Amino acid sequence: MLAMWVADVTQAADIVVTSPDGSLKMTMQTEGRLTYSLSMGDVQLIAPSPMGFELKDEAPMADGFELVGPTVVKAGSDHWRPVVKNRHEEVSLAWNETTLCLVERGGDGRRMDVEVRVYDGGAAFRYTLYGAPRIGDRKITRELTSFNIAPTSSAWAAIYNPDYTSSQESHFWKTSATELSKERVMGLPFLVEIDKSHYVAITEACINDFASFYIGRNEDTDDGYIHLSTRLSPLPGEPADGVKTCFDEQTTSPWRLVLANDNPGRFIESEIIQGHILDWLWVRI
Repeated sequence: MLAMWVADVTQAADIVVTSPDGSLKMTMQTEGRLTYSLSMGDVQLIAPSPMGFELKDEAPMADGFELVGPTVVKAGSDHWRPVVKNRHEEVSLAWNETTLCLVERGGDGRRMDVEVRVYDGGAAFRYTLYGAPRIGDRKITRELTSFNIAPTSSAWAAIYNPDYTSSQESHFWKTSATELSKERVMGLPFLVEIDKSHYVAITEACINDFASFYIGRNEDTDDGYIHLSTRLSPLPGEPADGVKTCFDEQTTSPWRLVLANDNPGRFIESEIIQGHILDWLWVRI
């Protein structure tokens, strides 16, 4: 992997990372509530959306953070030849990335890192949580990551009962965003038509010792957006609102991916998900 320093945004309230070709822009807001948004040109694909976690017997990790040290955006790339040729004979994947090192201003001063990558054709981020100054495992009960979309959007949804035991094999039904169920959950990938020239596909990659997630719709608020959120699968024997993942010293979530393009057919050509899987394999090997 080749990296190059391209920008320094030390202690900025808004952290902005753009794709190498400049078409996509992801903005993280660290003052007050921790949020992110994603835009393509002048079109907002994902409106400002919450990030963070709730943990058992702890206050939520969602706001009150400060950046520790410089936050620098750098460029990276991978190049590989697939052993089995599928989409491409050779793959070159480039991105710009940064890591937000966040520490709570008060309380126990808990730490959380957010690693962000923006590609030509998508954005990805993942969290790293660390141990707390108390005895015993930390227990994640809810991930607060949301994907807030315009009410004029449409989606192709594979709809399941919220018991988190589905086969993940179902038809994907097209429906307007305003008609998405609040009582059921939806599988991945979750394809959204923002308008006839802008599409996003929400999914995840590199699941390792962490709960997978479904999409759920939260109750509407007065901001005018449809609030979609991650619904983590609970551990066996736990209720839907129970413990999802336990850890002691450190845990890293899967990548949360939002692929973006002007034509949904181009998502099948993307190597972004494959790149994250290979990145994990190389680290593990």
